[in-house]
Amino acid sequence: MCRELLAGRCSERELSSWAHSRFHHESDSEPLNRLAELDDEYDELESMGEDTTGIEQGIRDVAASIVR
Repeated sequence: MCRELLAGRCSERELSSWAHSRFHHESDSEPLNRLAELDDEYDELESMGEDTTGIEQGIRDVAASIVR
């Protein structure tokens, strides 16, 4: 999924939602846990009508670190 995001074939929201639903917050992988946290933060900002650009960049950064 991280490669899909970095190739432009899925959105940041799709990746964070997928990671959160599949791994929750209890993964042995810190980057996967971070994606779950970012998904929660995305929910909060979206519900308040706030800009999600910073969250999306954070998701891309985590995806890039996983792929490396």
